[in-house]
Amino acid sequence: VFDGNGHTISNFTYTSTDTDYIGLFGYVSGGNAEIKDLGLIDPNVDAVIARNVGF
Repeated sequence: VFDGNGHTISNFTYTSTDTDYIGLFGYVSGGNAEIKDLGLIDPNVDAVIARNVGF
């Protein structure tokens, strides 16, 4: 569990040409994996979108 405790990340910028393990949390696994209570304000993500997003 990653608990952001209500914090926010402003102006997050991510640029990648990779197609695997990208983003703020590049890889989250396990049936009980959880990211909660975290906000992003004005994020900018420039990356190739994987075919199985949310798989």
